[in-house]
Amino acid sequence: MHGILDNVPSHKSAEVREWLKGRPDWTFHFAPTSTSWMNAVEGIFSKLSRQRLKNAVFDSLDVCVAAIEG
Repeated sequence: MHGILDNVPSHKSAEVREWLKGRPDWTFHFAPTSTSWMNAVEGIFSKLSRQRLKNAVFDSLDVCVAAIEG
Protein backbone atom coordinates (compact mmCIF):
# COMPACT_ATOMS: atom_id res chain seq x y z
CA MET A 1 0.00 0.00 0.00
CA HIS A 2 1.36 3.40 -0.92
CA GLY A 3 0.18 6.45 0.98
CA ILE A 4 0.79 9.95 -0.35
CA LEU A 5 0.96 12.50 2.46
CA ASP A 6 1.77 16.12 2.90
CA ASN A 7 4.65 17.19 5.14
CA VAL A 8 2.70 17.77 8.34
CA PRO A 9 5.11 16.88 11.17
CA SER A 10 2.62 14.42 12.70
CA HIS A 11 2.93 12.25 9.57
CA LYS A 12 6.61 11.72 10.38
CA SER A 13 6.29 11.28 14.14
CA ALA A 14 7.97 8.52 16.11
CA GLU A 15 4.58 6.83 16.54
CA VAL A 16 4.01 6.74 12.80
CA ARG A 17 7.53 5.45 12.12
CA GLU A 18 6.98 2.74 14.73
CA TRP A 19 3.63 1.80 13.14
CA LEU A 20 5.31 1.50 9.74
CA LYS A 21 8.03 -0.82 11.09
CA GLY A 22 5.43 -3.53 11.67
CA ARG A 23 3.91 -3.07 8.21
CA PRO A 24 6.53 -3.71 5.52
CA ASP A 25 3.81 -3.72 2.86
CA TRP A 26 3.13 0.00 3.54
CA THR A 27 5.18 2.86 2.09
CA PHE A 28 4.57 6.55 2.71
CA HIS A 29 5.53 9.12 0.11
CA PHE A 30 5.73 12.74 1.18
CA ALA A 31 4.82 15.56 -1.17
CA PRO A 32 7.23 18.47 -1.37
CA THR A 33 6.47 21.37 0.95
CA SER A 34 5.30 23.77 -1.77
CA THR A 35 2.98 21.66 -3.90
CA SER A 36 0.06 23.76 -5.05
CA TRP A 37 -0.77 21.02 -7.57
CA MET A 38 -1.79 18.81 -4.63
CA ASN A 39 -4.99 20.84 -4.25
CA ALA A 40 -6.14 19.60 -7.67
CA VAL A 41 -5.18 16.02 -6.84
CA GLU A 42 -7.02 16.20 -3.53
CA GLY A 43 -10.14 17.37 -5.36
CA ILE A 44 -9.94 14.44 -7.76
CA PHE A 45 -9.52 11.93 -4.92
CA SER A 46 -12.34 13.55 -2.96
CA LYS A 47 -14.73 13.25 -5.91
CA LEU A 48 -13.59 9.68 -6.58
CA SER A 49 -14.16 8.76 -2.94
CA ARG A 50 -17.65 10.28 -2.85
CA GLN A 51 -18.82 8.89 -6.17
CA ARG A 52 -17.16 5.47 -6.42
CA LEU A 53 -15.50 4.31 -3.22
CA LYS A 54 -17.51 5.49 -0.20
CA ASN A 55 -18.68 2.48 1.83
CA ALA A 56 -17.51 0.12 -0.92
CA VAL A 57 -16.08 -3.32 -0.26
CA PHE A 58 -14.09 -4.94 -3.04
CA ASP A 59 -13.39 -8.66 -3.41
CA SER A 60 -10.39 -8.06 -5.63
CA LEU A 61 -8.18 -5.38 -7.14
CA ASP A 62 -9.88 -5.91 -10.50
CA VAL A 63 -13.30 -5.13 -8.99
CA CYS A 64 -11.88 -2.00 -7.35
CA VAL A 65 -10.32 -0.83 -10.63
CA ALA A 66 -13.60 -1.45 -12.45
CA ALA A 67 -15.45 0.68 -9.87
CA ILE A 68 -12.94 3.49 -10.26
CA GLU A 69 -13.00 3.41 -14.04
CA GLY A 70 -16.80 3.11 -13.87
